[in-house]
Amino acid sequence: MILIVDENLPRRLADWFRNAGHTANHVSELGLLGEPDQVIWRAAVREQAGVVTRGGDFIGIAKQSENGVVIRLLIGNCSTAVLIARIEQLWPEIEARLASGEQVIEIG
Repeated sequence: MILIVDENLPRRLADWFRNAGHTANHVSELGLLGEPDQVIWRAAVREQAGVVTRGGDFIGIAKQSENGVVIRLLIGNCSTAVLIARIEQLWPEIEARLASGEQVIEIG
């Protein structure tokens, strides 16, 4: 799985995804920091990547698109360590939902 981690999430989350065997980049690593969501979405679709975010804006964009995946984390403000521990717990469910073809995954 290829993932783009949105700017509202820590860069270390992209590191966790890479360590878990996925291709992942934070928007800051792609030169997309501060870019509008539509620009990030187009980059994700072009690269066949999923967008990992906390925000809801990508949900509407994804629902209007035939391609692309958004994983919205419904996890409140917490330390990066707590966030990553929660992602580690949720990842098997996220992978199963991706495998079933879900385009929009909201999970927390």
